[in-house]
Amino acid sequence: MRAPPIDAGRETRSGDVVERASSGMPRWYETLTHSGRHHVMWWPALVFAVWVAMRMGGHVPVAALFPRWLVSGVVLTAFVTCRRVMATVVAVIAAVALGAHAWHNVTPPVVGACDGVIRLIDDPVVSANVARVVVELRGVRYSARAYGRHSVSLARINAGEAVTVRARCSSLSARDVAYLRPRHVVGRMAIIAVGERRDAGSALLRSARWVRTQVAQGARTMGADEQSLFTGLVIGDDARQPRAMVEAFRASGLGHLCAVSGQNVAYVLVAFGFLLRRLRPVPRLVATILLVGWFVVVTRVEPSVVRAGAMAIATAWTFHRGSGHKASDILAISSLVALFVDPMLAWSVGFLLSVSASLGLVTLSAPLARVIPSPLAHVLAPALAAQVATAPVALSTFGQLPVIALAANCIATPLAGVVMLVGLPVTMVAAHLPDVVARLCITPLEILVRVVWWTATVAESISPHGVWNVGAWLAVLVAVMWRVHRRCVTPLWQPM
Repeated sequence: MRAPPIDAGRETRSGDVVERASSGMPRWYETLTHSGRHHVMWWPALVFAVWVAMRMGGHVPVAALFPRWLVSGVVLTAFVTCRRVMATVVAVIAAVALGAHAWHNVTPPVVGACDGVIRLIDDPVVSANVARVVVELRGVRYSARAYGRHSVSLARINAGEAVTVRARCSSLSARDVAYLRPRHVVGRMAIIAVGERRDAGSALLRSARWVRTQVAQGARTMGADEQSLFTGLVIGDDARQPRAMVEAFRASGLGHLCAVSGQNVAYVLVAFGFLLRRLRPVPRLVATILLVGWFVVVTRVEPSVVRAGAMAIATAWTFHRGSGHKASDILAISSLVALFVDPMLAWSVGFLLSVSASLGLVTLSAPLARVIPSPLAHVLAPALAAQVATAPVALSTFGQLPVIALAANCIATPLAGVVMLVGLPVTMVAAHLPDVVARLCITPLEILVRVVWWTATVAESISPHGVWNVGAWLAVLVAVMWRVHRRCVTPLWQPM
């Protein structure tokens, strides 16, 4: 008799023989992922190795002699033609070269007078009679400042627009390098005078600016603080949030809500889902990629949203090919692509936090949900998973890991999710309505935003510190281990 056909993506076992049919993914994915019986999260481990190698490359200026196109070509060839060990070795060596190239092989800033036409990378932030903004002059990025009446003139310029300025430039101080270099900023600029505008930027930048303007116009009936938090939740624009609000969200463990992440990208895809579902497979894939790319530009290409956008595109591709693969592998592959496209992400704390939190969500949420009591599992398990995964980064960078975040996330995260889901389409409509009608549409969202803010404020005020915070974390650990013990240990004698 003839053997029955093997379905795509399934395995058949005969003794120790494992046969796997093609699942629609490239051959290199199948070879790298399924070569060997002891594959345990190899892709995430590779991402970690590449991240460490790129950071090491910042201390190896000799590797900067290799051109980026040659290194990328070698990596691509290794993944297409080689197996796991060779691909790992080549990827790590290439990561060192790319990290060195990104950190050392940069155009030095102009020192002295640097008059010319600058293009704004983001919107100016005005505080205490000073306007701050990142600009680009002749292909080099600077952290620019304007004072007094010139700050008012600069504040009228939007991101993507070009304007003539008179300025003086200087190199970065040693203290500023760690913060500004991951954003590709290599110098400082003091703007002396602001001249005339030259152009409004590309069509893509103009569309992104129009969306951000419409969101601000739609939320015009909110209070100033609520509006700044609302734009931070929806499009990641947290530049105008008061310092007290920023500190409250960080101290309560809710700072991730103001950074655009995979949750925002998912909600945008949900909002446009009714249109995407009407398209045929290939146009739907193209439209999804364009939509994600456009949203990345709207949110100013922040590191966290770059990671989220890359993962969304990878997920859309696997769905289009009809193949299902582990979420941790998709996360790792998209993060790996983002690192090789922009090696400076290896020094970005936002990118590292985003990848760590996402890895915790896809690997720890389900196991934790099985040991947490049912009524709290669906909200407490993801919060605990993200906190555990980001703990090393949070402790080393911010020096704090508040245990109150577990309770605060149970309240604030679902409410913030509603704001993220409906905030963008509602404000796009409210921007064209009279103030009275717009207020009726926006008031429910404003209430949710206030509750999220109050949650952060209350959590900050009652959050334990020092030894008490450590003791609370130990209590959480003991409770989780006790639940694991109760689920894993079965009694030796059971009544009939």
